[in-house]
Amino acid sequence: MDTTGVVEFKDFESSETPIGFRVGSDEFLAVPGVGIGTMADMVNAYTQLSTINRIDTTDPQSMLRAIDAIKGIFTLLLLDDDNATRFNNRLTSRTKPISVPTLMNIIQWLLEKYGLRPTTPSVASSTADGADVSSTSTDGQRVTEPATGLDSQPGES
Repeated sequence: MDTTGVVEFKDFESSETPIGFRVGSDEFLAVPGVGIGTMADMVNAYTQLSTINRIDTTDPQSMLRAIDAIKGIFTLLLLDDDNATRFNNRLTSRTKPISVPTLMNIIQWLLEKYGLRPTTPSVASSTADGADVSSTSTDGQRVTEPATGLDSQPGES
C-alpha cells in the first residue's frame, strides 16, 4: 500500500486456451495448464517411463507398467472425455494406431508446453545394436528419450 492508501495488484493471468496437437488427421486438445498436484503426477508418470530403460517384451509386467504410465499421462492431460475417448480409440486402433515413439514425442512436447522440460542430463540408454538414444535438448542439455530409441533434434516441438 502506498501513502495514499492505494494497493497495487499484480495480475497473474493464466492461459485458458487448450493446447492442441494433431496425430495424422485427428486433432486432440489438452488442458491449458497444470496445477502443482497434476504436475507432480505427470513427473511421477514420466519418471516411471524414464526408469524403464528398455521395455522387456518378454516380461508382461514391464510392458504393463510402461503402458499404464503412458495412459496415466494422457488421462491427466487430455481436456475432456471426448478427447480421451478418441485418443484411447487411436491407441487400440488396428488401422490407425498411435505408435509408442509418437506417444513419447507427444508426452515430451506436452511436458515442454507445461514448462516441465528436463533440465538435467539423463543417463543415456542404448538400443539392441548399442546405438545411443540420448539427444540434445533445445537448451543444449543431453536428455534421454525414454524407451523410444528416437532422437529429438534441437528446436523440435
